[in-house]
Amino acid sequence: MDINTSNFEKRQDDNHGAMTYYQVGLGACGHDDSGKGDTENIVAMSSELMGNGNSMCGRKIQIQGKDGQTVMATVRDKCPSCSPGELDVSNKVFKEVVGDLGVGRSKVSWSFAQ
Repeated sequence: MDINTSNFEKRQDDNHGAMTYYQVGLGACGHDDSGKGDTENIVAMSSELMGNGNSMCGRKIQIQGKDGQTVMATVRDKCPSCSPGELDVSNKVFKEVVGDLGVGRSKVSWSFAQ
């Protein structure tokens, strides 16, 4: 299935989904982020949004948690198990938005930065 990302971006306020965290490392964008999970705001997007190329690599997104916490993160990886609205993020992002890694999964809204 090929997603038209320009249509997806037009719905910037409608991007909702679950957010989980992962151990960052060598990502689909070609950057080795090993050891940066607690210091950098890194996000992996669904394979459907990332597509076959790297057009999403380096894009900034704003993520907002259910209690209003907001953080900016950079797309550096692909999340094969994520649906288009879901995100997989570095520990730092998850802690800033949710507060506790023990939660494991939380609902968020997000948009591409302008």
